[in-house]
Amino acid sequence: MTTICTVCIVLLAALLTQAVPSPAQPSSVPSCAYTCPTTDVAGNMIASSSNGIGYIECVYNDAEGSDGAGTCQYNIAGSEYIGVVTADNDGGLCEKYAAWTCTSKRRDVLPRSPSLPVLAARAPRPDMMKVMAQLRKRKLLSESPRMLVHPI
Repeated sequence: MTTICTVCIVLLAALLTQAVPSPAQPSSVPSCAYTCPTTDVAGNMIASSSNGIGYIECVYNDAEGSDGAGTCQYNIAGSEYIGVVTADNDGGLCEKYAAWTCTSKRRDVLPRSPSLPVLAARAPRPDMMKVMAQLRKRKLLSESPRMLVHPI
């Protein structure tokens, strides 16, 4: 008897560990990367940016708005100094760190099955209510206590 109970418990535990609920909709997957800061320390706006192997280069406007006044290069791969400025050709105005930017991308959403229609509650009908009352009375009458006669 104890071996049967043990086997049942083991099987139940195995079934519970295998039952993994799946989400109704795929979740969003964040995609993060280093990007150029939108402005340098002086507030000059970014004019352009480019990615190289292991670095990003950011080109900033000068105070008058002319393109290419200064460049900043940031390390984005393979060292303990990831995201740190490695070359400042902006007169010392580069931000010390590249911006860490995350965007949320939706996975390919699977088509959902159409939802079932919601059934509204029925409105009470007087004729049905009368029938239910009559059935209730019959049931009560049939279940009324009867005298039981015991042989002596």
